[in-house]
Amino acid sequence: MEIMKLQLVLKESLSKCHELDEIISKEKDENEEDEEGKIAAKIKEIEEEDLEYQRFIRINNFPIFFSAVKN
Repeated sequence: MEIMKLQLVLKESLSKCHELDEIISKEKDENEEDEEGKIAAKIKEIEEEDLEYQRFIRINNFPIFFSAVKN
């Protein structure tokens, strides 16, 4: 009888461990997705800043280029 109780306790413990493993795995996946989203957003932000910079350079370098060609 004692062995059956121990087996039941073991089975319940293993079940709880499995549930916790699933919860931890799910949270880990969600955290990774969140981090990937943050990285993607930062990359997009940097690309937009780069485009703004490139536009600024083109706008400000054209007058210098044309004045150098005229002289």
